[in-house]
Amino acid sequence: MKRLFLILMSVLLCSISKSEDTPHRNGLRFTDYTFPLKGDVEQIEILGFKINTDNGKEYPTDTTLIKFNQNGDVTYIYPYVDLTYTDVVHPTELYFLYNDLGYNTIIREIQYLDELTFVYETRFTYNDNWQRIRGEEYRDDGQILHTEEYTYDSQGYLTAKKYIRRNDLVIYTYDNYLNVVAIEEYYEERLLSKTIRTYNTEGKVIQETVYHSNRLLDEMEIYQTTTYFYDENGFLYSRESKSPIPEMLLKYSKDSLTETTDSWTYKCDAYGNVIEKISYVTDTSCPRYRTEYRISYR
Repeated sequence: MKRLFLILMSVLLCSISKSEDTPHRNGLRFTDYTFPLKGDVEQIEILGFKINTDNGKEYPTDTTLIKFNQNGDVTYIYPYVDLTYTDVVHPTELYFLYNDLGYNTIIREIQYLDELTFVYETRFTYNDNWQRIRGEEYRDDGQILHTEEYTYDSQGYLTAKKYIRRNDLVIYTYDNYLNVVAIEEYYEERLLSKTIRTYNTEGKVIQETVYHSNRLLDEMEIYQTTTYFYDENGFLYSRESKSPIPEMLLKYSKDSLTETTDSWTYKCDAYGNVIEKISYVTDTSCPRYRTEYRISYR
């Protein structure tokens, strides 16, 4: 019954025309706006609030400003401010630089810590077909902090990305639709965790299984399985997670799994863009978090 209510809420508040094309926007994946974004957007201000379930009072938790160029790509992100745990703010600015053809060549990150300023740059290299083949993050003294390597098949599809940082290695595997279907995390060549994702025909994740390494058994075992549910407009309205209880703790539990359910409702503007998201946690009708997206158009 609750799931039906949430479906109806999301459909009524965010009825979107599926025939309208949604442009690809470089840099959007680095932001907290995880929805299709339409129209000539100039900027988005994201405001997060935690809701007291006893009295409904809201408390600000974070804010983010995102700016876009006239091509629709992200040029600036500033900052992420967490007001929940500390009153001391150390903002971080992100600048996205593009060449004349519109390809992202540099991401510049500026961190402010008290009176100190740290500058990092990630520089991307492309092949003759303008496929990204390498990324290198530099500190302001020229030291390389991490590298990224991109692999393509004979038809030009991205098949893998390697993230290398000292002894850490992360390998992302893609399908022909650029969906990440597997993530493997290594430390000193030892596999620590693996994530497997399954997608629907719309390119939405419908199931994700995370495996962790069991050193005692020298094998991978399931850590968590998450199932995602979407409404007819493609909005995520519910997420169910299940985690096996460790064998040593089974004697204290009647069940062999722990289960949690998260749910969301949305509001959209005239363009069909999400302008509000309300989060519900673990089978309760009381909202826990509210996120407001203030979108400005040119």
